[in-house]
Amino acid sequence: MIPQDRDLDGLILDMSLWENLLLARPLRERMTSRGWLGHSRAIDLCAELIDRFQIRAAGPDTIAGALSGGNRQRLQVARAIAERPRVIVAHNVCRGLDLAATAEVHRTILEFAASGGTVLLISSDLDELLATCGRLMVISHGKIRETRADERSPERLGLLMAGSGE
Repeated sequence: MIPQDRDLDGLILDMSLWENLLLARPLRERMTSRGWLGHSRAIDLCAELIDRFQIRAAGPDTIAGALSGGNRQRLQVARAIAERPRVIVAHNVCRGLDLAATAEVHRTILEFAASGGTVLLISSDLDELLATCGRLMVISHGKIRETRADERSPERLGLLMAGSGE
């Protein structure tokens, strides 16, 4: 899960980057043996993810609150992918990011999907959905409806979301 509010629901801003990675249970379990945390393994994983996801930070001991919004989001995406899930649920994953950070997050999510993962992208940004989604569903008045290729314009999607495009 990549929550909508990275600062409130995604990260603990007073903790280091490596500690924030361990908030994910699967990562914490991989770094623990017989009840003991492998501190150096956690630091190494964090350093690897900093490099792989181009997180601009001095290192694994950097406090999460010292990162820019885009780098905080990259950290959340890195953590989600490092968990090795089959499905990622991402809610307004690019809200508040600049164009470069948005492009990087989209690229990472699309790579995950191309490698066999599934992404459930929940977004209020129609352009983001149109640019990244293979299948597009609209929820309106408690009903879920998959859109056809000829319904993929912002105008048509707006009508479907309002419930008047049936």
